[in-house]
Amino acid sequence: MFTSFLPVFGSTLLTATGVDLQLVWRRGHVPWSEIAAVEAQRRSGRGGAWYVARLRTTSGKRHILRGMLGASSDVASNSFWADLELVRSEWERATGRTEPVQKFE
Repeated sequence: MFTSFLPVFGSTLLTATGVDLQLVWRRGHVPWSEIAAVEAQRRSGRGGAWYVARLRTTSGKRHILRGMLGASSDVASNSFWADLELVRSEWERATGRTEPVQKFE
């Protein structure tokens, strides 16, 4: 499970059936079969730049993976990329798809 109390409140849990997303007041579940891509999106603001992890579903909807943030130029972001690779590899194992993480600047 990835958890955080930073700007992205909530948690993400990988299960055998898919990805459980828990926000402060609601929960969601995205089955592995409905995930089309695992993505990293670069965002920026007054505090600098960072990456957020997200899923794109087969219907085109995007879900941010709560609790996963990575600084754009920080050694600590190595854990972000390792966690994102874990999500991608679990998706690959569950569906047989072999696509790399899509990175958006």
